[in-house]
Amino acid sequence: MKEYIKKNKKVIIFALYMIITFVLIYFHENWRDEAQAWLIARDCDIFELFRSNEI
Repeated sequence: MKEYIKKNKKVIIFALYMIITFVLIYFHENWRDEAQAWLIARDCDIFELFRSNEI
């Protein structure tokens, strides 16, 4: 088992990093500045986004 961990240390560290990142993304709550950008993008079509001065 120690030999397996020693050989695949980078893979194990990357897998742990990905697991932690996905858990944090899942429980992340949008703050006001993030939510505002999402709402503008949701409510406008692509041409209105580029014409808009609100962003």
